[in-house]
Amino acid sequence: MYSDGWVEQGGYGYYAGTYNYTIDLPVEMSDNHYTAVATTFMPDGTYWATLQNQNQTTTGFHIRTTNYQGTMTNQPTYWMASGYAKSVPTTRIRCIKY
Repeated sequence: MYSDGWVEQGGYGYYAGTYNYTIDLPVEMSDNHYTAVATTFMPDGTYWATLQNQNQTTTGFHIRTTNYQGTMTNQPTYWMASGYAKSVPTTRIRCIKY
């Protein structure tokens, strides 16, 4: 996090058994006008993820993983969100695996 409140946060998750899920942000954003991206790794080397922004809030966003064959489950997903934080924390935040 930068001194002006700009934050870049991201993580990795293995969301087993589903293709629709919500990413909960470690740091709450000031509003829902932030950039959120995600990608899903497929064992065959292809990358597919659809980010459904209509459910984006200050505390998280919704992802639906898909590929050319339709929905897919049990795939690792990488995500990143950047924008201004609701408040600048006084302590350092560290998130290794989300």
